[in-house]
Amino acid sequence: MSLHVNALHIVGGEITYEYQGNDQYLVTLKLYRDCNSINGAPFDIPATVGVFDSQNNLVQTISMFNVQITNIPPVVNNPCLAAPPNVCVEEGVYTELVTIPPSPG
Repeated sequence: MSLHVNALHIVGGEITYEYQGNDQYLVTLKLYRDCNSINGAPFDIPATVGVFDSQNNLVQTISMFNVQITNIPPVVNNPCLAAPPNVCVEEGVYTELVTIPPSPG
């Protein structure tokens, strides 16, 4: 007996924020997914980001609806390595301008 099995993966990500003035921040979330399968791991719509205070209390939830998706070619900067020919990674970039009022902690 044999089974066909496949998996869909988010392979990494990063989140940054930049202060824009007047209590506003530009939040950028980048997610990377394996897109080798027919229906790759989906990007969330919306992606949800939490804002926490210094006591680890959730103070705000940010829902990010717009995602820009691009294919990322594999880059290997080591002459002893080569990327397999079937590597496929997509980057999904979400950005949102949010107001976060100052608070202690």
